[in-house]
Amino acid sequence: MRILLSLALILLSTPALASASLACSAEDKAVRFSADAVVSRGLGEQVPQFSGQIELLVQGVPEDFRKLSLSLEHLTQRWLHGGEVKLRIYREREGEPHGSVELVIATRQSRKDETEYRGRYELAVTTVGQDLAAKTLKARGRATCSFG
Repeated sequence: MRILLSLALILLSTPALASASLACSAEDKAVRFSADAVVSRGLGEQVPQFSGQIELLVQGVPEDFRKLSLSLEHLTQRWLHGGEVKLRIYREREGEPHGSVELVIATRQSRKDETEYRGRYELAVTTVGQDLAAKTLKARGRATCSFG
């Protein structure tokens, strides 16, 4: 009887853990971005799954940076707390010359719908030319995220 009671207490004292889907996007004359993630609730808002696409429409972006697939390794920072969702996506060019794409999404929860988040993105595309001079193209715009 004690074993059954102990087992019941252990099972009842385990915190309930859940997961949610997170979708973020931005689309304007500079960028088309969409990403989906699975976010755990109750475990420090871990992100075990992340995937997305980014299409850079800014003039001067190298051809190999025009369309990029994104995975969990490219989600270098995230903040999912209270009324904020913030993501930092960073991807470097493979090989030479050096180049990188950084996209930062910063959103706040909507007052009308607790699953909707609205805010801004900041994009920086850095490339190194043959003269070894770094060139950075920047863009800013609106971004949205939502939990499902």
